[in-house]
Amino acid sequence: MKIHEEIYRKLFRLMPELDNLPISKEPFLIEKEGTVPLNVHILERQPGETMVNLCQYPRSESGELVPNPDVEIRLDHAKKEAVPTVYIDLNGRTELDEKCRKERRGEAMQKDDELYSWLTALEKQGFKAVSQGRTVS
Repeated sequence: MKIHEEIYRKLFRLMPELDNLPISKEPFLIEKEGTVPLNVHILERQPGETMVNLCQYPRSESGELVPNPDVEIRLDHAKKEAVPTVYIDLNGRTELDEKCRKERRGEAMQKDDELYSWLTALEKQGFKAVSQGRTVS
């Protein structure tokens, strides 16, 4: 199975109602007690496609909330693929558009792997879907 298909599947395992969440300024949360919540923003919806932003805000040593990682993902529902388009972490911002995927393929593949690993870790930690303080159902 391709990594973008597996990322798509992982997103829907973490948040089965992802397709039904509205575009909202307030984040939807996937959380596990004692961990940093995962913020989910639906950025845009078009027929067959959804843009989603996922981020966590751990505290830095100085006490600031720092988005790490912060990922924008394009969901292609026909192909059942989730492709990261922007990846921000402590190392900076990486644009993962088509040009990057062709010219800097290794870097794009590394960010795909990092997203896959992050989602895998969230699953293993037992995160559950919660929306604005209540379970999404």
